[in-house]
Amino acid sequence: MKFLKTALLSLSLGLVSLTAAAQQGNFAVGFSAGTLGAGVDAIYGVSDRLNLRANFRAFDRSADFEADGNGSELDYSGDLELSNLGFGIDYHPFDGGFRFSAGLQSSGNEVTATATCNRAGGCSFGNGIIPQGSSATANFDLSGTHPYVGIGWGNPVSDGIPFGLFFDFGLMFQGTPEVSVVAQCDAAFQAQCDSDAEDEERELQEDAEDFEVYPIVNVGLRWRFK
Repeated sequence: MKFLKTALLSLSLGLVSLTAAAQQGNFAVGFSAGTLGAGVDAIYGVSDRLNLRANFRAFDRSADFEADGNGSELDYSGDLELSNLGFGIDYHPFDGGFRFSAGLQSSGNEVTATATCNRAGGCSFGNGIIPQGSSATANFDLSGTHPYVGIGWGNPVSDGIPFGLFFDFGLMFQGTPEVSVVAQCDAAFQAQCDSDAEDEERELQEDAEDFEVYPIVNVGLRWRFK
């Protein structure tokens, strides 16, 4: 929530500072959605080929899923929270909409998953077994400031018509997410559960290495001020 308030304040101040640019016809706004969430873009045209862009996108989703069909693993419910404030440049090497983009994304992204063992014989957890009725919470922290590169289509400032679509395709280099796992068990089993939670955390941390690069796909509708 703190990141969300800071992001909205920063974007609001940026939009206010660009109001004067709208009077010269080199300012546009866009509304978009994609893999970073849904939000708003503010684009300022420095020249016919170079634009500065700021954006804020967010998205929350909850999902329930079962690890396997026989119940030997934990049942999870997870929350995905995306909040991203971006600043960058769009360079158009040719006449037309094609562009190269680069910049930074300041992210407050995280995934929190809670698991409960509903199996009488316990559930596999780390290198051991977590007793029935016990639970575990895993957090994947993807927050930070990350570089972004990509390509896209659409020049919201220089296109002839005031309305139009724009597209983004790129990669955000977010590094390996930080993983933490905490188990809640009966007092008699808590020490063993804590040890198994450490093993589980190491396994999930290794799996998280596959998510160092985050794909970005975004599509939006823009409007240019005259």
